[in-house]
Amino acid sequence: MIILYVGIILILYSLYTYRFGNYKTYVAFGFCLLIMGFQSGVLGDYYGYKDEFENFSFDLSEMRKGEYFWVYLLYYCQQIMSWPIFLFLLSAFECYAVRKFVYRFSDKKYIFTSAILFFFAFNYMLMQMKAMRQGLAVDLCMLSFVMIDKKDIKSFIYAIVFSAAAYFTHKSCAVCLLFVWAYWIYSKKTVLVQRNKVLNPFYFSVAMIVLYFIKKAFLDSYIIPLIEMLDDDHYMNYASDFIEFAGQMNFLPILYNTIMVSIMAWYLRFADYREQYFVIIAIIGVFVDTLVFATGSVQRLLLYFLFANLVVVPGVSKAIDREFGKVALWSFWVLLIGYAMKTSLPSIMSTVDDKFGNYQFIFMQ
Repeated sequence: MIILYVGIILILYSLYTYRFGNYKTYVAFGFCLLIMGFQSGVLGDYYGYKDEFENFSFDLSEMRKGEYFWVYLLYYCQQIMSWPIFLFLLSAFECYAVRKFVYRFSDKKYIFTSAILFFFAFNYMLMQMKAMRQGLAVDLCMLSFVMIDKKDIKSFIYAIVFSAAAYFTHKSCAVCLLFVWAYWIYSKKTVLVQRNKVLNPFYFSVAMIVLYFIKKAFLDSYIIPLIEMLDDDHYMNYASDFIEFAGQMNFLPILYNTIMVSIMAWYLRFADYREQYFVIIAIIGVFVDTLVFATGSVQRLLLYFLFANLVVVPGVSKAIDREFGKVALWSFWVLLIGYAMKTSLPSIMSTVDDKFGNYQFIFMQ
């Protein structure tokens, strides 16, 4: 429940400072750092990373997979600092990267929603707390976006370095790196997608529902046998989760996804050329969510898509407010609360000795 209390304070801070025009993104993400940087008692990967740090050996699975940046980061850090300090500095860097990304690309009027979304929705902050290595890779990709957007040679070199570090931290981030370097090509254009060339949101809604029924109809018959053919110990845990939880998704999350993808498709006609790129990533992410929802660890794949929502939602909020007024805007935010209820809130509000239910600050041990 500690996470929930800090989150409520974040919401109160954001709404109060937004009203009086003195909102600071670094303060808002400071609340996220408070939870991420001082975490303890989180079941799962937390203790695995802690043990890996405190009992470092070059005979690590990451070394065998060629994820050298993470291995050497552990090697040098464990010689000069303790695990709590490393955890705090890692979390501080991640919050810094997310804040830089948000500040660079988000609509400034409703930018206050980004930190709240990071904290509460899409399981974003919570997944990064457990999947620390993957979270670092995603955040390095986000910094790469920022550097590319600056469009100077020094920043371009930084983008290459950050991208290489991301890949050698968690190679699965190649998915995200495709978006990063496609953006380098895309950023050379400045022409907006014309209104009459934007697909009708109705088409996206139909595609979402069709995907859902295809998944339910063909998952067991076709996808699972393909997963079982994997001959890689590293990925078999993910495959086992996918097989175990397959077919458990009900229609309510699909309804949320259908509404969300329709709203994002509608927003394409209002977004500037940079935002349009992230809207497309967010739309792809909603479809991926439909494929992997309720499949255990496989859902971590969503980290490579959901970061775009931190930019898209502020812009959508502004467009809804301008086109339809405050009532529609608040209705959209209520929808986001519902989205959070299907992702982060069950873990944040948990009181049982399970996953985040036994979260405590590290200095409370």
